[in-house]
Amino acid sequence: MSPLLQYCLPALGICRNFPHLLVFAPYEFMGLNIWHLHTLQELMRLKDIVFNIFNSTLTGLLYASSLELLLLELGCNTEFQWSPTLIDHLSTAALVKETWKFLHSHRIILRHDIKLSRQRIGDQFIMETILALNPPLEEVVACNHCRMYLRAIFLSDIVTGDGISISDGSWNGDPYIPPYKLQSWPHSGKPPRKLWDIWRKWIRIAFLGRGRRLKVPLGAWFNMDNMWPWYVSSDGGLFQCDSGNWFSYEPVIRRNRLPTFEGNRRACRPYGSLRQATVIFKGDRIVCTGSDSILAPDTQLSSTFLEVLRADKDIAWCLYDLHIQDKEGLISAIKEGTAMAISDGSYKDTLGTASWTIGDPDSVSYISGKSVCLSKGNLGNCGLGEEK
Repeated sequence: MSPLLQYCLPALGICRNFPHLLVFAPYEFMGLNIWHLHTLQELMRLKDIVFNIFNSTLTGLLYASSLELLLLELGCNTEFQWSPTLIDHLSTAALVKETWKFLHSHRIILRHDIKLSRQRIGDQFIMETILALNPPLEEVVACNHCRMYLRAIFLSDIVTGDGISISDGSWNGDPYIPPYKLQSWPHSGKPPRKLWDIWRKWIRIAFLGRGRRLKVPLGAWFNMDNMWPWYVSSDGGLFQCDSGNWFSYEPVIRRNRLPTFEGNRRACRPYGSLRQATVIFKGDRIVCTGSDSILAPDTQLSSTFLEVLRADKDIAWCLYDLHIQDKEGLISAIKEGTAMAISDGSYKDTLGTASWTIGDPDSVSYISGKSVCLSKGNLGNCGLGEEK
């Protein structure tokens, strides 16, 4: 920007050394109202991100995927107070990363609906807990490199199924990684031995008590993970879920701790209450390193009529800016058959807008909403228009 101002300011009859704070200041503050190109670029990018994600365009899906990968690289939610220095060292260069740094530097908060939910009772974000101990930056980078190789975000990702101790693979850098994580996580090369020493140091400080046992063991799993392969039944049988098909393994050594099973599997249907488990492979045998129960999912009841509507994904697109007036009167009108529904819309410059109302013509009982949609054939030329 400076070379441009060196030529443009004199052409405008202004000293080329005019203070930049006044060059970029608006007219009301006696400035020249010249937009800073970097700021203008970031604002246009931010507008583009919000617009495309809101309208679920192909570009919006790419933005959302890029943000998900950034969260995986950082290892915790965006609500965590990240410094630009940490963001730079812990993640690769990306468009969404630069936008996030811009938002942070200008104290702007951008909300999103990507949720990283804890998997077990007492679960913790690994990186959040380590960063709270204020380790040196180079050791934070080392820990994050090891965590990325393990494909882990939560403490539950690196402990045994019973939630008592760190798994051998996560401790020694030779983990069992489910196939779905190999496909969905970015590739990360195996860290050298020096970095694993740093990883073990901070895992010990942050989480461990005696030996490799956790200071506070984790509790039951919140939900059954349909992608997780290994389970143990109430009678001690080992089951594997592979692409929706179930298989069982014959026991070799039955015992409460580290039961061992044959490596050959046979098709079956699971029986008994299942406990999510972790395993290790010993030659042609499989050893169950621990398991814990899965909590029954709570039935989520909507507390308002609006929540009931928005829970239906098939109609969520047309519930933008929803208003409800006298819900009870509207329900009575619908039951009595006196309610009327009216909708109208328009289309201009690849942008469609519409509004609708369902109400009782003889009262003020109604529900109304607005919607915005795009032409699928013209997503590349989409723009903002005026609603009339």
